[in-house]
This record gives sequence, C-alpha cells and structure tokens, in this order.
Amino acid sequence: MSPKSTLRSSTIGLVALACLSLAACSNRQNNDLSTTDMAKGALAAIFKREGVKTPDPNALAQQAASILANTSGQVILLAIPSRDAVTVMQEIERNGPYVTFGSSDRRSITLKAGIVTATRGLGNDLLSSDVDAVSAIIRARKVGEAYRVNRYLDGENITVALDPYCQVKPDGSGQVALGEVHTSTTRMLESCIADKDEFRDTTFQNSYQVSPGGRIVQSRQWVSPLNGYIVIQSLR
Repeated sequence: MSPKSTLRSSTIGLVALACLSLAACSNRQNNDLSTTDMAKGALAAIFKREGVKTPDPNALAQQAASILANTSGQVILLAIPSRDAVTVMQEIERNGPYVTFGSSDRRSITLKAGIVTATRGLGNDLLSSDVDAVSAIIRARKVGEAYRVNRYLDGENITVALDPYCQVKPDGSGQVALGEVHTSTTRMLESCIADKDEFRDTTFQNSYQVSPGGRIVQSRQWVSPLNGYIVIQSLR
C-alpha cells in the first residue's frame, strides 16, 4: 500500500473515532460532511467536558498514517479523557504475550492479549497486574466471574495491591472498522468492586470489543485512581 493510500485509510479509520464509545459502528462516510468535520465530532465524543480543546484530527490522522507506513508492528490509538490527551503509539517491545507500546515522549503502556498490565510515564502508574482469569472469560465472550490484581506505589513508594472481584458478561454485538482492523465484535463488560484496605469501595466497569477470534480490538479500561479510564483502539 502506498503512503498516500495508507494516509487515506488511516484518516477514514480515525474519522470513526466515535466508535471509541464502544457502541456498534462502521466506517461508512457521510457525503454531507467533510472528513475533518466528522473527525472533530468523533473526537468530541471522547472529550465531552465543556471548554476542552480537542486534538487536531488532521494531525492525528497524519501521525497514525506515518507510523503505519513505517512499522510492521502493532499500532494503537490511546486516549486519556481525564487528561484531555490522545496519541498514537507503536509496538516497541514484545515479551511473550506482553506487548509494550510507546510514544515519542517516552510514555508507554503494556498489554497482555489487549488488557492493560502496566503503564509508565502517565503518573499514578499501574506497576503490574494479574489479569489472566478475567482475560480468559472476556476473550471467550462468556459470562463469568474472577478476581484481578492491580499494583501501584503509594506515597511512601510501597507497593499496594487492588484486588477487586469482577463479573464479566456479553453486552451485544457490533462492528469495528478502523485503520487496518475490520471485524465483527462482541461487546464485553467487566464490572469490578474492591472491598478492603485503602481501595475499599473502589468500583469500575471496563468495556471491550472482542473479535470472533478472541482479539480485543477496542476497549475502555480503568487504570488508576488518578488517570481513571483510558481508551485503546487497535489500528493494526
């Protein structure tokens, strides 16, 4: 695929950023709206707070196109609504099932089968996590329950663990067609609550769009008290 074709494909994909709300979606274009107008509206769906300046959709599309054209690895779009931030990250390291994505400003996120297991450079980072039990249910697109463990540093640089009980269930079907990812999906919900120590009564609900093959191609995941939720969209 030529760089020009890649740019067009990526722009069309990023136009559909509204899909990041995890509703069923497609990348069909509306002839009554320009690509830029559609992208602006889609980005606004992520950054819903009044007065927030959303990222430039053209610049974001060009960034994604450049990365897709110059790497053969996985590429994701990462949004942190609480920080009014969105960027494109490329695969920089792979260690067995763990894939680490990085940005030019040295921030990174590690995924295991599409689920966040660590962050670096975001503040209040997720040091590590154990997600195998919930991951198996999510990727199988079944009903189930399991514990997960998220680890953080407290104010004294001591590792503390959040180990909520989580219930997983399917929540409808959809389509994801962004960048080079085109697939039907099952939306999975993971609802978690912690009931002990300093994380008592911490609750969150993660959403995942899972392909028929069990790949998480789109998600909204809670990562830490400071950052809240992040949105991840696979572009390859």
